Amino acid sequence: MSLLSLVSLTILFFTIYYVSTHQHLYFGRELFFVDAQSLITAYVLLLTYVILRGKLSIFKPFCLAIALYIASRLVIFNASHYYPVTIPDVYILLLLISAALIAAELPKRHLFSSAGFALAAVSAYLILEPFGIALLAFAVLAFMSVSTFASGFDNQLAKGIAKSRGYVILAFSAIILLNFAKPYLRGGLFDFAEWLILVALAFLVVRNVRLEPDVQTLERHTPRITARRDELAKSIDLAARKFVDEGEKAELIAIVAKTMFDAGMSEVAVARAIESLVNYRDESVPLFSFSWERKIIEGKNKRRREKVLDAVMSTLKELR
Repeated sequence: MSLLSLVSLTILFFTIYYVSTHQHLYFGRELFFVDAQSLITAYVLLLTYVILRGKLSIFKPFCLAIALYIASRLVIFNASHYYPVTIPDVYILLLLISAALIAAELPKRHLFSSAGFALAAVSAYLILEPFGIALLAFAVLAFMSVSTFASGFDNQLAKGIAKSRGYVILAFSAIILLNFAKPYLRGGLFDFAEWLILVALAFLVVRNVRLEPDVQTLERHTPRITARRDELAKSIDLAARKFVDEGEKAELIAIVAKTMFDAGMSEVAVARAIESLVNYRDESVPLFSFSWERKIIEGKNKRRREKVLDAVMSTLKELR
C-alpha cells in the first residue's frame, strides 16, 4: 500500500509540474502559476507523511498540515487572479496546525486536542469573520475544546460536558441554518426559534451534567458456602470474565445470587449484596466522539467493572 501511495504521489506531482511548465504548448497561455520550489517541498512533506511509521508517526499530521498549507498558498495565489480572495496565509496555517494537534497521536490526548480546538476556534473566527458565521464557528470549536479537555477527567461534571457535545453541535448547526432562513422568518419568528433552540440545548446539557452517585460498595456478609466449590468457582470465573471484558452482567448476577441463597442468606441480604452489580451501567460514549476518547471510556468502564467485581468476590470469599 505504501509503494502504491509513493508511486501515485510521484506521478501526480510530476504531472502537475509537467503541465505547469508546458501551459503555452497545450493552452496557448499561462492559466496558473506553480512555484517549483513549493511543489518540491510539498512533495517531500507528503512523501514523509507516507513513509513515517512507528513512534515517528506522531509527526505525520504536521507534515500533512504544512504540505496542505503550501498547496493552499498556491491555490489562493492563482484564484486571486480570477476572484477577490483575501485570506491571510497565517490564518490558514493556524487552522491546519490546529487540525494536526487534534489528529496527532500525542500523549495526554485530551490536552493537545483541547489546545488544537482552541487554536482552531481562533483561526476559524479570523477566516470566517467576513461571512457572518464567525462567532458561531468560534462557539462550536470553543465548546469542542472544553469538552475534549473534560474527557480526560472522571468526575460527573466532566462526563456530563463530554456527553453534551452532540447536542451542542446539533444546536449550533440548527442556529447556522436558521440564520440562512432569517430573511424568510417574519414577525419575531426568528427570535422565537433561536431562543427555543437555546432553551432546548440548556435543558439537555443540564440533564447530562446532573450529578449521580458512583458505584456503591457491597456490604459484606459472613455465612458459610457449602456448595460444590470447584464447579462453582469455574462458573463464577467465566461469568466474571464475561462481565469485565464485555459488560454482560446477567449471568454473574444469577450465579452470585444462587450461591448466596444456597448459603442460607435472606432475600434482603442478597439484594443488598448484589445491589451495585445490578445497578451498574457502563459510561456511554458521547455522540461525535473521537477514537481516542472511546478508548479512554472503554478503559474507564473496564476498571469500574473490575471494582464492582472485586467487591462481589470479597463478599463471596467471606461466605466460606
